[in-house]
Amino acid sequence: MARMGKCLSCGGRVEMYAPVCPHCHKQLNWNMVNCPACGRAVSKKAAACPSCGNPIKPAKPPKNSLQSCGGCIGAVVGVVILLGVLGDIRSPSTIAAVVIVVVILGVVAYIKAKAT
Repeated sequence: MARMGKCLSCGGRVEMYAPVCPHCHKQLNWNMVNCPACGRAVSKKAAACPSCGNPIKPAKPPKNSLQSCGGCIGAVVGVVILLGVLGDIRSPSTIAAVVIVVVILGVVAYIKAKAT
C-alpha cells in the first residue's frame, strides 16, 4: 500500500510524491507544509513562517560545551590513572589495557552524544 499525504490546497488525501492532486488538480510540492498558525504554505526547511513568524520546527537547545567535552576529559583522566596503576608504559599488557579503556570510553561517549 502506498504512503498517503495531504494536499496543501484542498486537504484531500494524495499518494505521496504524486505530481498533481487528483481532487483539485493543483501542482504538488512535497517540500512544503502548512503553517499551524496561519495555514500558509511554508518550506519544510524554514525555521519560522515568513507570513506570521510562527516557528515551524521546534528549536533545538544548544549543546553545552562542557557537557560535550566531558567524555574527552574523562578518557584522559582514566588513561592517566590507568598508567599510574599499571606502571611501565612500554609493556605490551599496559598498552593493550590503555587501548581497551580508551575504546570503551570512546564508545560510551559516542552513545551518550547520539542519545542527546
